[in-house]
Amino acid sequence: MAANAPHLGVMRYPAVMFGWGSARGVLMSALVCVGCGAAEDGPLLDDGPPPAGPKNVLAAGPDKPCAIRDDGAIVCWRVGESEPVPIEGLEKRKWHALSAGNHAACSLSVHGSVWCWDTTSLQLFRGPAELTPLHGRVDRVVVGEFHACAMIRDGSVECWGLGNNGELGDGKRKSNFERPVRVEGLEGTVVDIAAGSRTSWALMDDGRVYIWGGKKKLLLPTPLDTDGAVTRFCQTRSQLCQVREGGRFKPSSDIGELSGVRLATRSPGVDALSDVGYLGVVLESGEINSWWNSYLKSPERFLEPANPTELGTGYDYGCVVNAEGVWCWGNQASGTAPPLVEIPTRVEL
Repeated sequence: MAANAPHLGVMRYPAVMFGWGSARGVLMSALVCVGCGAAEDGPLLDDGPPPAGPKNVLAAGPDKPCAIRDDGAIVCWRVGESEPVPIEGLEKRKWHALSAGNHAACSLSVHGSVWCWDTTSLQLFRGPAELTPLHGRVDRVVVGEFHACAMIRDGSVECWGLGNNGELGDGKRKSNFERPVRVEGLEGTVVDIAAGSRTSWALMDDGRVYIWGGKKKLLLPTPLDTDGAVTRFCQTRSQLCQVREGGRFKPSSDIGELSGVRLATRSPGVDALSDVGYLGVVLESGEINSWWNSYLKSPERFLEPANPTELGTGYDYGCVVNAEGVWCWGNQASGTAPPLVEIPTRVEL
């Protein structure tokens, strides 16, 4: 553990490990509930119907992807560098979906329970562990840069983590690590959510989009003018995007609009185009378009793998999923080497 990081032990009540001290001097939260849920070798607590949110097996962290393997294990690896390694403590449950941010990842069980763990190299936090206040209640979970949100089965949203910009949506500008708080002011039923860099979004069943947090530090959800009907959000971290009617993709930054897009994502980073590592889109034709430089020039088009269903990008890599498995391309380490994998190559999970 880093010398300047406080040591917090296991509490007698649901608590979250968090620490100060990093190269960037920011508060980092693993969003991990410590001392919650059943012991790893104890009885399984999961019960209830499967989540109504989309099923996905791929999550793209900043420097490495993770995936749900066919045998149910969750594994992570560095593109072109290492074999997939299972995350210990998650083997005994069945998983519906994954989401990853810059410092943490969360998995959603087939019974609607949320488990989270640290993904940073600093190893300041503990996990994986269940966030028990959400036990059996969740249809979708998304992880942002320093916070996360869950779509609750009653159509509401609850968020936890860093809240200095209002990204928790409870009307307060403060963090809440001990338990998720309910987002206030959403009118109607939520059908999709997204979490980015200090920003959260919600899509309602009538097509309205709400936003809170962000640069304007909105403490409560505020309706967003989307300039067109939104059908779902892209699964991203620090940058958010919308998929509009007809499959048009519109990212939250000013890089234009692409037509014929089925899925899209963007790499982590602040709201500046110069920090783009990968931007990737899957076209309706089944082809993949990928950009890899600061100016989004000269996209590479990949004809294989065919018919991808998921896409995720990190700082300097991209991965897609199709019926044959997981395919990745890019660098082995962020910004330190030329691409080791120049075209999508199947990963042996």
